Amino acid sequence: MTVIPVPSNRSSDLLLQARLVTQLQDHQLQLLRVQDRLSTGLRITTPSDDTVAASRAIHLQMLLEQKEKSQVTLRAANDFFKASDSVGAQMSDLLIEARGLVLGVMNSTSTDTERAAVASQLRTMVQQLVRLANSDYRGRYLFAGSRVTTIPFDFSTGFVRFQGNNRLLSGYTDGGHLVPTNATADSMIGVYSSGKLGSVDLDPVATLDTKLSDLREGKGIRLGSILVSDGTNTATVDLSKAVTLRDVVRQLEAHPPAGRKLTVRLLQNQLVLQLDDGLGGNLTVRDSNGGMTAADLGIANSLGVGSGPLVGQDLDPRLSLSTRLADILGRRAYGLLRSEGANNDLWIVARKPGEQFNNFRFHLVDDSLLQAAPGIQPGEEFAYLSPTAVAARAALAFSGSNNNLILTANDPGSQYNQVRIEIVNAGLIGNSATVSFDPDAKLLTIGVDALDRTEIQTVIAAINGSSPFTASYDASDPSDGGYVPTATVSAADAGVVRGNTGNSGGEANTVFVHVAAGASTAAQVKAALEANADIAQLFEITIDDKDAVTGTEPGSGAVDGLATVQLTGGSGQELDTTSGLLIQQGPDQYVIDISSATTLEDLLNAINGAGAGVVAEINANGTGIDVRSVLSGADFSIGENGGTTATQLGLRTLHESTALAELNHGLGVQSVNGPEFAIILKDGTRLEIDVSNATTIGDVLQVINNHPDNQNPATRVVASLAPTGNGIYLTADAAGGPQPLTIERIAGRAVWDLGLLAEGVDQGTASVSEDGTTERVVGSDVNPDEVRGLFNTLIRLANAVEKYDERQLQRLMTLLDEDINRLVFARAGIGAQSRFIDLLLSRLDSEMVELRRNLSEEIDADLVETISQLTQRQTAFQATLQLTGRLFQLSLLDYL
Repeated sequence: MTVIPVPSNRSSDLLLQARLVTQLQDHQLQLLRVQDRLSTGLRITTPSDDTVAASRAIHLQMLLEQKEKSQVTLRAANDFFKASDSVGAQMSDLLIEARGLVLGVMNSTSTDTERAAVASQLRTMVQQLVRLANSDYRGRYLFAGSRVTTIPFDFSTGFVRFQGNNRLLSGYTDGGHLVPTNATADSMIGVYSSGKLGSVDLDPVATLDTKLSDLREGKGIRLGSILVSDGTNTATVDLSKAVTLRDVVRQLEAHPPAGRKLTVRLLQNQLVLQLDDGLGGNLTVRDSNGGMTAADLGIANSLGVGSGPLVGQDLDPRLSLSTRLADILGRRAYGLLRSEGANNDLWIVARKPGEQFNNFRFHLVDDSLLQAAPGIQPGEEFAYLSPTAVAARAALAFSGSNNNLILTANDPGSQYNQVRIEIVNAGLIGNSATVSFDPDAKLLTIGVDALDRTEIQTVIAAINGSSPFTASYDASDPSDGGYVPTATVSAADAGVVRGNTGNSGGEANTVFVHVAAGASTAAQVKAALEANADIAQLFEITIDDKDAVTGTEPGSGAVDGLATVQLTGGSGQELDTTSGLLIQQGPDQYVIDISSATTLEDLLNAINGAGAGVVAEINANGTGIDVRSVLSGADFSIGENGGTTATQLGLRTLHESTALAELNHGLGVQSVNGPEFAIILKDGTRLEIDVSNATTIGDVLQVINNHPDNQNPATRVVASLAPTGNGIYLTADAAGGPQPLTIERIAGRAVWDLGLLAEGVDQGTASVSEDGTTERVVGSDVNPDEVRGLFNTLIRLANAVEKYDERQLQRLMTLLDEDINRLVFARAGIGAQSRFIDLLLSRLDSEMVELRRNLSEEIDADLVETISQLTQRQTAFQATLQLTGRLFQLSLLDYL
């Protein structure tokens, strides 16, 4: 405690009074603080009481609050798990009861009445199970996934439709870890079809906006720094913060080796690096400090490629919602139409994928070379596409009049392009001409008389007889006056008059663009190409931004009159977006129109928004699309709608590679030795068909199409897959004979299992097409999919029991056992998760007790110590009061 000493020497009364008052106030303040501690039980009431302890206390309080929140989350999750387990137990009891009921009537001695009663009980059980599956707890549906306020199951149409989703709800626990707080409907009940679809790799094309995390089939790029060298100087490029391929390209181009220009392009899923300054060197790329960035980007090359280009490996991007439908299933042919200089290069890209555009060529043609008249002026450029080969040609404008020539190659194509034509003085040869052609040098030499006696007709005859060209008069320049065979060629034209075929010749499918060489700009060439509707419909033309010069208008550079390019890189096929898909759900059909879809998200929205009871999404590998049914009790299939959309997307449920063993819900095709059915052609020819050695639908089609008695074009039947929906499709020319095309069962079930005849029917005839030209048999779809879950099993069991379908009953009893096992394992998982949560709660309780003890040590008052301090403060205060009273009673005698 604080005691202010009282001076014993001579001092003023005022100082003595002030010191005593201060001491009394200090004692009062300390007494007040001790009394507060005693009344509140807290040692610290404000942080200033003990800043260090207060800081520790605040941290402890935050930890306690976090753990209290974790306790709330875990207890709620545990409650939901226990509620789900309770529902699961009731479901298990119902399924076991259903199994016993079915077993009781799976014999030939049961009556139709007994089976009908069991079927009715099974349907009642479906209703009971739906009510259980729609259970809620604390206002949240147990099996709706993240759609906690949506009733998960609807049973208003005779089928059970799942309206929730399969997402796990999670909550944060101690330490920031996530734990699931619900059991999914699929794990407990089974709400989706098998998901065998989406087998085709859609192979998307990467764009500059593709995220690096989507590359390498979704494995992504391990980011770091890479080293780029020209063989002399090395630049370190930091890609650690790159997000998209655009970021990678920008960083590489912004940090080339010192003094160099590095151009980076993304072409057909590959990065292409080029030292684009003509200074030579050896371009190498390697990773820095043992990283993997360059290797993951496919551009690692420590040996070098000289001055380039360095072509990377396929980046193999995964699908995303923003993937364009035009960028799947194939590559578009492309080419760079380059001219010397800058700001004058053009990209030519086919609008559709496929190999059909790989042979297209683009030629810039100097228009002034093709006629004696002046060529076109800038702004007058024009383009055309020639589907057939075009012969090369060149003009010769001699001095004088009546003697201009046009030379045309005898053979069409590009082999005589850029042939130079020169006039030489051949000496005193009179009215004759010499002609020689050097194919290696691509030089045509024409010699004329030194005294101007060579007539133009003589030149024409010499060219036609001694060169691969045909000469004729060129009337394009009216000032020449018209053709006069006796007009002469002046020897003064030797070394002065020249010609060149330029790029005027071309193979089939060549695009010619007539330009004013050295004056027409890339922008003008682009405008000429786009002005031709046929060309613009097939190709997309853009100005190359890599060739730009800062501060100049895009495409303002003059083009080279000898520039050419041949398109390459086209592959695959174009997605059929006009036909769409046909989804069959039980008795209902849904046509999915994707004609307006441009991205994968549009396609998925079209399928999911059709109300067909399906869920469409990108598959787990990011390579294709999965479409699964959520309608239990109904047959589900996807077929064509007159086109190829379903097959291209890998969504068709019946295709040529479908195994026969998978048909009819896995019951397959039961074959016998020898012929199983016959097809009687219209002329009476009988084709006996044996499919015992067939393993796929395609094999069955081949057996029919390749039958030795089915090779007459006039009468043959053609087997294929149905153009609409699914099923085997048989067609024959209606004029092939007098009798109808007929299917006849011989033995076994194959003709039924293949859907060519309805079960129990032994013969059927073809129908005639609307136009009367063909007869056709449309087989039924024998490979529908179904939801694998307890609702589907019980609905189908009720129907199978009522009809006493032994094959289906055996199959469905196996599925029922799977449903029971699914519930058992799901409940076991719930129990394990609940036990885990109990352990977490127990650990949290212990930790919170310890935290509260530590917090109490920091902020709570020690009552024994506090009472002792109160006694001491009171004693000190009393002593100070007594001393004050004594001092203020002093008289003069006390100083004597």
